[in-house]
Amino acid sequence: MERKKILIIGMLDSIHLARWLKQFKNTPVDFFLMPSKKFRKIHPELKKLLIGNENAEFYLVKPFIGLEMVGYIDFLISKIGTFFGLNHRVVILKQLLSKQRFDFVHALEIQGAGYLYSEMPDLVRSKNQLILTNWGSDIYFFGNDVTHNKKISKVISQAAFYSAECVRDYKLLDNYTFSGVKLPCIPNGGGFSGAELNSFRSITSSRTTILCKGYGGLFGQANLAIPGIKSALDKFSNMSAYFYSVTPDLEESIIELRRKYKDRVKYTTVSKPISRKKLLSLFGTARVYIGCSKSDAISTSFLEALVYGAYPIQTNTSCVDEWISIGAHATLVKLDIDEIAMAIARSLVDDDLVDNAQTFNLIVAKKYCHEDNIQKEAFKFYGL
Repeated sequence: MERKKILIIGMLDSIHLARWLKQFKNTPVDFFLMPSKKFRKIHPELKKLLIGNENAEFYLVKPFIGLEMVGYIDFLISKIGTFFGLNHRVVILKQLLSKQRFDFVHALEIQGAGYLYSEMPDLVRSKNQLILTNWGSDIYFFGNDVTHNKKISKVISQAAFYSAECVRDYKLLDNYTFSGVKLPCIPNGGGFSGAELNSFRSITSSRTTILCKGYGGLFGQANLAIPGIKSALDKFSNMSAYFYSVTPDLEESIIELRRKYKDRVKYTTVSKPISRKKLLSLFGTARVYIGCSKSDAISTSFLEALVYGAYPIQTNTSCVDEWISIGAHATLVKLDIDEIAMAIARSLVDDDLVDNAQTFNLIVAKKYCHEDNIQKEAFKFYGL
């Protein structure tokens, strides 16, 4: 097969981008990576691809310096550009697309990558086929904002292909002018290996950890879970809590919990994240996983909970209902402190609830989350 040349526009510090590209390591493709937003560090998993010797080749667009420093230089240039009202990425992307031809340009996420591509002149865009991938809340949340909705509409009309990980987001596409091809609906971060899906799992009811995604910021609502977790720690002296990806606006609240419960509360921050390997081991020892947000797509953490046996409690602003409809067991809650607290309390006393969920969720995961099955669908994106 003749080698393909694909330009990826995406967030270089994202584990999701790294996991998407990892699926194509053994394919005859040359990937060129264009950062869609300012960043300080290339994600370690992506860095492995950039320095590896796989069949696929991975290149950085305009690498100013070595991989360790490129992000910091990019961040500085972005800051300077913002001060002068300029976006240096528009210039770089325009130059690149004017000089080189790609089989596909793939924008992974709309508000950064998609908007950036939509700034290209008509002549430049006419020479390329755009694959637009809807991440998380790209349309579901931002489509309710008038300014964003106009930008979303613009880039969707320019796309030759569209993908998302929720049926919900394919339905929302009908609100826009799109004349291209709808690609398979699959998790944007790829799947799980057979070894992961078949490794030993301790019985969920025997576990004593509450695992909570600690996001605040624009979407995260982990603050709503804290009262319920505090109540659980008061009632069950054998339980502990672990918050991961804690954002600065919520860190003090977690520190307050640590002052009271000492080593029964642990956390890692979004700026100094736990490795994915360690995080998955936590999912494998957690009785319950809690994810609260104003808006989300499938939530990779939810899928990890399915695979590793943590009982999922997720706010109903995600696409978890689609997975429940195909057999997954989870509790969907509103963005309500009392409702979340009740769900947490039930998950800690109802052994049958969490053990049955572990059994059926693994069945669902093996059927729908195996990396081989997802990879086959992902290959269709680039005609492989």
